[in-house]
Amino acid sequence: MAALSRARQGHLSRAKVATACGYSASSGTVNRALYGVLPNSSSGKPRPGLFFRKYVTAEGTHQGDLEILPAGQAALDAYVAAHGPLPAAKDQRSKTNKRYLAGWRVSP
Repeated sequence: MAALSRARQGHLSRAKVATACGYSASSGTVNRALYGVLPNSSSGKPRPGLFFRKYVTAEGTHQGDLEILPAGQAALDAYVAAHGPLPAAKDQRSKTNKRYLAGWRVSP
């Protein structure tokens, strides 16, 4: 939501939200945040997503871009007021497996 809040006019594509948060454009992390986690999922404890909570929408935006809604902005503002500023997005390189960077490969 913070990436959407900072965006010009509050509209960003899902891929741009992911990269603004330091994830790959196709990361499943953003989908779990948007759609939540269903019961019996291997992704973790069940929880509602931002769409269900009416914090963001893709309706009425240009080509399915995401838009933060007033309730989402209020929730973000309340969180920041209670806990301080959000941490900066992590550098993408810090998420890459160091063995991969060293050229380590699994033999077939």
